[in-house]
Amino acid sequence: MSWRVSILCVGALWIIPSSVHARDLSILAGIGASSHNEVQKLNSESFIPKVVGTSPGGGTNGSGRNGSLPGAAAARALEIIKGSSAVLGSLGPPAFDRCSNLYATVCGGQSPKDEETTVGPKIQGFMKSFAKANHIGFSKLSGLFSNGVRHSQNPAFKDLYGKYFDHFDASTPPLGGMFAQAKSQLARAIAKMPVSQSAREGMEAKLTQIASTSRPNLNNPVEVEEFGTLCGPDGMEPTAYARPTEKDIMICPGLVLRALALGGTAELEHYLLHAIGHECTHHFGADIYKNAAGKTIGESPFRGEFINTLTCYANTSPGINAAAMGGEIAADIGSVKAMADRLRGSSPEDAIKFLRASMGPICGTKADGVHPSDRFRINVLLGQDPDMAQVLHCQVPASSCALPHLAEGSL
Repeated sequence: MSWRVSILCVGALWIIPSSVHARDLSILAGIGASSHNEVQKLNSESFIPKVVGTSPGGGTNGSGRNGSLPGAAAARALEIIKGSSAVLGSLGPPAFDRCSNLYATVCGGQSPKDEETTVGPKIQGFMKSFAKANHIGFSKLSGLFSNGVRHSQNPAFKDLYGKYFDHFDASTPPLGGMFAQAKSQLARAIAKMPVSQSAREGMEAKLTQIASTSRPNLNNPVEVEEFGTLCGPDGMEPTAYARPTEKDIMICPGLVLRALALGGTAELEHYLLHAIGHECTHHFGADIYKNAAGKTIGESPFRGEFINTLTCYANTSPGINAAAMGGEIAADIGSVKAMADRLRGSSPEDAIKFLRASMGPICGTKADGVHPSDRFRINVLLGQDPDMAQVLHCQVPASSCALPHLAEGSL
């Protein structure tokens, strides 16, 4: 068992059964962030994990955990490879029709083994440098981080976490400029959404307030526990989540290190734009808020702008539940439209390269009751979006439920 596995196994002993303080109308929504480990979906009021799913049989993901590839994951990988053999060559016609199965095109180049051999050493190198800088035995880190979250208000553990986040900031490029650009792209996407003028103004106002962070408030034990549950006690889960109460999104350190390992600083945006657009949209999307007992206590004021599209998907796509999955579907709609704005003018081949990087973390994920499957998110929400279809030179089926866009000059 690797040290990464030890960290999460020890942490799970207290993370899953522990209770934390209530906080009203908060949303935590992961991006479905690793091939073999479904993101935990927390209840919006109690912060007790609502859906916790891991693939049986261990496996390996972007954080470099060791183990054999589960049978289901192996079958999925073979399915992707079979459907996308030509993707590894030319992406354009006639060698491959990228529009007929965009899922195969985007996920066909994803390899869990590649991530293990690339991302794993990056994360291990970061942890080793942190341990060395702070004169901590590398083998002791798993226990320290697990106890650090559990006893986060102990001065010694608070100091450990403070040094950890300082080390992360010093080891990675700042994300502020890229985050601001992503918000600009999302703002342009909002301007073209067929929503009411009041809703558009409300969405734009919400967007301007959103900030990003990769560290919780260490003086708030609820935030630290929330971080440890979603990002992992060591922060290395490759995911992100929305925090409307704090008017920001949390980009887990593991997601940033994964991006740097696979694409370097030059392609950091490629690997993070989907996550940023998705989590930002949760602030003004279609989420329904529930309390600890599962009772609905409110919903996004903008949900009505998406309801026709959500109902259409529920009526035409097996397994899609408009109430349970509406928040995630709307978040993907915003993200896809932001990426389409970013990719405007790009060749379909360059766009596919970008989408492979940005959507890669969801390849291999299944529907979990909150997130739709990877195939639905890529073939339907991504592939049938009219703005993205223009980028990829694809046609949107007449039966598509996709949220349309307003033509230039129609505002």
